[in-house]
Amino acid sequence: MSALSRRIRSFMKEYEVEASEIADEAGLAPITINNILSKKVNNPQQGTVDKIEEALAKLEEKHSVSEEEESDDDEYYDWLPVTESIGKRIKSITLFDPHDDDSIASLSGITCVYMFYAGGNNLLDEDKIRLVGTPEYIGSTKNFPSRLNDHRQKWWWRDDWIDYGVCIEVDEQSGLHTDLEKILIRVLGPSLNKKA
Repeated sequence: MSALSRRIRSFMKEYEVEASEIADEAGLAPITINNILSKKVNNPQQGTVDKIEEALAKLEEKHSVSEEEESDDDEYYDWLPVTESIGKRIKSITLFDPHDDDSIASLSGITCVYMFYAGGNNLLDEDKIRLVGTPEYIGSTKNFPSRLNDHRQKWWWRDDWIDYGVCIEVDEQSGLHTDLEKILIRVLGPSLNKKA
């Protein structure tokens, strides 16, 4: 068996492609590939070898890209079991004023995911909360008041930047706060930039 024949067989097995696909990509008749594989042709012309090598390189690149896309899809579907059980583990959702110490104190001792919204993103309607737009920041913590104090020390924090916050309290034992934070960042933006 020639080196080219071995390479083609190995490629076909690894990428699950047919000889006809290689022939199409190379601009050759399928019989040419079949003759090399069946040893009817042991020393193909250099031009044929070059076309086959180029075709294998192109097919390899195509299959690598499609595998990356499948990997992204797999990553998306990996989140589904987490998202299906989220509702059962959320204890409360609270709107809070990040500038009001009493509002912050009411969130003490909880495990949560929190989001900060900037001016113009919020519409408040008596007892209904409708948050419009992308949050400026999403984070998670087991000690919200302490975490907020950390934020207030950062270079990017401005008292006039954030109008409201939302705190999603979750079951402390579930570890949901870190998973939910990642999901919300994925869902609410690629444009969302975490600043700390």
